[in-house]
Amino acid sequence: RMLYLYPEYVRAAVIAAPGRITYLSEELPWPDGIKDMESLLGCGSINYKDLQNIPIQILVGEADTEFIDYRTAEHSGPLIEKFGRSRLERVIHLQEIYAAHGLDSDLMVLPNCGHVEGPMIAQAKTFFLQIK
Repeated sequence: RMLYLYPEYVRAAVIAAPGRITYLSEELPWPDGIKDMESLLGCGSINYKDLQNIPIQILVGEADTEFIDYRTAEHSGPLIEKFGRSRLERVIHLQEIYAAHGLDSDLMVLPNCGHVEGPMIAQAKTFFLQIK
């Protein structure tokens, strides 16, 4: 979410196996989308031009397919129907939304990997070391 709110402070970002995603959607309220972000957080609107200049890597394990429920979200059903039941399904939609907004993002599905941090950290380090 820091990426959306303060892109001017972000040089690169890794989003690794997120459980609850904030989508760049004007239709969904914060924190699932950005509809009412400005009024709730007292911040400006999304600066897509700045976001488009930030390299973003999205990581998820190919076996990270466990059902994750939005327990506290009042609109749990529609979110699951729209974006998927697992982290793997949801980051695929996140990547599609980023691409539609012209963001410099890459989705990497790690083979033979579930929801474990070791391979994610190793890949994130590799990604950040490539940033100039």
